[in-house]
Amino acid sequence: ATRNTNFTQSLVSAVEDNKLKIWALSSLQGIGYWYYNGESQSAVEAISAGAMRIVYNGREVSVAGADAARISVYSTSGAMVADVRGENTLNVSLLARGMYIVRALDREGNVATRKIMR
Repeated sequence: ATRNTNFTQSLVSAVEDNKLKIWALSSLQGIGYWYYNGESQSAVEAISAGAMRIVYNGREVSVAGADAARISVYSTSGAMVADVRGENTLNVSLLARGMYIVRALDREGNVATRKIMR
């Protein structure tokens, strides 16, 4: 486990079905888990494999690696403050400064989320 004033991260692992399962807990990103089956893949290979991800450039959020069916932006209180369907880009430049959660859904039902600071 690593800790500093802005970030806390804990890693826990276990073997399940002859695969290593790794849980990661981050105070900034939440919790996630992965299976490792002994095969390696570089970060460049993983990104180029086409995994859907949300890109934020300070003015717009966009979906990369998939065709978005919907992009929604939520305030930290949970209220939807912006939404677009059938587009891969959403302009958020008119939103007030603050933290937002972006949720993207692709046409196959996959979901990606990301926190942004506007």
